[in-house]
Amino acid sequence: MKLIKAISIFLVCLITLYSSNLFPGNKLIFIIFSTIINFFLYYSIFEKKNFFHTYLFTLLWLGFWFKLIISLNFYNAKLFDGTGDFNYYAESFNLLLILSSIAFTGFFLPIYFFKKKYKRLESLSPLRTNVSFYSKYRIHFWFIFIIIILLYSGINYHFGIYQRGRPPQTLTPFYISGTLRWLLLFGGASISTLILRYEYVSNKIVGLTPFFLLMIETFLSSVSILSRGMIFPFLVILYGCLITESNNKHFKTLNFTKVTILTIGICLFISSLKIINFNREILFQKDRGQEISKPKNTNTRFIGIAITRWVGIEGLAAVIGKREKLSSDLLIEALKEKASTKKSFYDREIIQSLYTQSHLKSNNFITVQGMISFLYYSGSKIFLFTACFLIGLLCRTIEIIALKASKGNLIFTSLISYILAFRVIHFGYAPSQSYLLMSAIIINIIIFYIIESGYLSRLLYFFKSGQKA
Repeated sequence: MKLIKAISIFLVCLITLYSSNLFPGNKLIFIIFSTIINFFLYYSIFEKKNFFHTYLFTLLWLGFWFKLIISLNFYNAKLFDGTGDFNYYAESFNLLLILSSIAFTGFFLPIYFFKKKYKRLESLSPLRTNVSFYSKYRIHFWFIFIIIILLYSGINYHFGIYQRGRPPQTLTPFYISGTLRWLLLFGGASISTLILRYEYVSNKIVGLTPFFLLMIETFLSSVSILSRGMIFPFLVILYGCLITESNNKHFKTLNFTKVTILTIGICLFISSLKIINFNREILFQKDRGQEISKPKNTNTRFIGIAITRWVGIEGLAAVIGKREKLSSDLLIEALKEKASTKKSFYDREIIQSLYTQSHLKSNNFITVQGMISFLYYSGSKIFLFTACFLIGLLCRTIEIIALKASKGNLIFTSLISYILAFRVIHFGYAPSQSYLLMSAIIINIIIFYIIESGYLSRLLYFFKSGQKA
């Protein structure tokens, strides 16, 4: 591990120094920016007590530093699409990195909150009655879980109730569509974390089957909603398992099992990309009323997507390009945006995207700018720092609550923290509707609290006693 740390630090320093000569603005500002983002990422990962910050700074690193390095070294400092009226002057580049560093610092500082409490909570254990009940009916749980996965993923895929880039093809009551979205986005994956936690506690050595259930759930959910992000919930749950094993020497997964899990997971991810790219092309053609033709080979697009799809630096550059419009009034106006079939506020007011009304009627095409860019609509550096700090503190608090409610389930906490980090990074469209996601997260945490507090097992015991009577 020390060797990996040393090599990564050396490479980052080397790339930073070389790229600083290509940066159009102040070289010192670029070096400070690079130092801040890489230090925050390094600290978050190796501290091992901060899932939210680990995922947040991984995504910020990809969306800001990684994309900037690629732009400097391969595109003559030309940022990728979606920069609006950004003028590429030296002072604009300097402001871009200064604002980024301010926001990163605001997000980072809450990492020092609750450190002692986190250490106490992660040592908690689930109720023995729950573990015993699970151990006794393990096969039944697995079978029921597979049936549930097939049901909700199949129903959603067939009826098109919730799919990325498409309006609902079938209108259903909110309690149906909301439940389906919860299960597909992280509800099903949450059940996987519970199974894995009980496997560790009951067996110490976890076999392949529980991880296979996880792979089935993430694969089918991604295909069902036409999302190319299967790999992310899969990896964050595996990372939660890794931290669980590092905290308890009695818990482990055999090396053969780890290699098998990663191999199958990567194969399923690649398969999901091919299936989803094919289905998206066919369905989008159908939605637009076009003649359905065989989709072109999309393999060459994967590398481009892997570089350009990270949200971050272009959004902030575009907002800087509108600096004469920035004010608290603009921020308030953006906060009022509701989901609709019209151009999003950001597409309309900031970048003037090329999406036409015909695109928006048949497909839900929007551009998201991220939380940092959204907050800078205010034009205030102080507001940007303060808001980032408070948001980081809120998400850190929810991470602690999830850990406590789940009785130290680090796998579940890892998943919830990723959902929060992902939302922060992709914030911007219809912001007032964020309460829906936050409500789903809170309900999810409450469900785990009910399970781990023994209320569910008491209810099952009462029901079983009633049957005997």
